[in-house]
Amino acid sequence: MTPQRLAQHNKDLAAAAYQGLVVVCPYLPDVDLKSPLAIKDYGDFVKEVLLPRVRRELPVFASRDATGIDGVSLGGAMALRVGLGNPDCFGMVGSLQAAIDDPQIPQFVEALKLARASNPKLKLRLLTSDRDYFRRVVTATSQAMRSAALDHDFLEVPGPHDYPFNRGPGAIEMLTWYDRGLARS
Repeated sequence: MTPQRLAQHNKDLAAAAYQGLVVVCPYLPDVDLKSPLAIKDYGDFVKEVLLPRVRRELPVFASRDATGIDGVSLGGAMALRVGLGNPDCFGMVGSLQAAIDDPQIPQFVEALKLARASNPKLKLRLLTSDRDYFRRVVTATSQAMRSAALDHDFLEVPGPHDYPFNRGPGAIEMLTWYDRGLARS
């Protein structure tokens, strides 16, 4: 994280502290993201098993607008698919350095169109970094969405595609975006 970006985060936090989040990190097996069945199965697990359990056992607001989904790399690609494929469940969908390929760009554009038709308030963010393996295609996905008049947040920050980045600057960016955007009821 650059000193300037860290200073901006600290300034923002001094003005408005974190309100609090519950973060749940389910295991994602090494799935074939070209398999609609694998994506559907994981999405069904999130909707039918994970979210009901979280809402039963943790102090969370059980509304779509208070629920987000995000992931890193392969998890980011899956979060986009599950989140955009289930706009009735999520108010915010994001990805951090999503492992996506060029042929998937039109699919994500169409998925966002369909998601917004069902949930016009759905917020989307794509985050990449200047040394992310997937930077070019994440940026191209954002550009294709903008060309289709699909509003979303796009952020490119300094950093590599590695665990220290994801646990540090990436995590700060992710947590701040959700803390500021999720509903509190």
